[in-house]
Amino acid sequence: MYALDYLKSLKTNGIKKGCYFEQQLTGEETLYHIMNFVNGEQLLAKTFGEKAYLESLKKTNARSSCLHV
Repeated sequence: MYALDYLKSLKTNGIKKGCYFEQQLTGEETLYHIMNFVNGEQLLAKTFGEKAYLESLKKTNARSSCLHV
């Protein structure tokens, strides 16, 4: 019961369930696709720098309906 009570106590993060964001995994990828995606994203982060990479992701998804509950 403790785990169930804990899960019920969690607050939402303001993101709609079932939404996908641009430049992020959807959950339907195979391990091969995931590894290619991760390697590509790591290369982008190294090339642009972590801060610029995160800003790029924020800009890409700024108008996403997933963030506006």
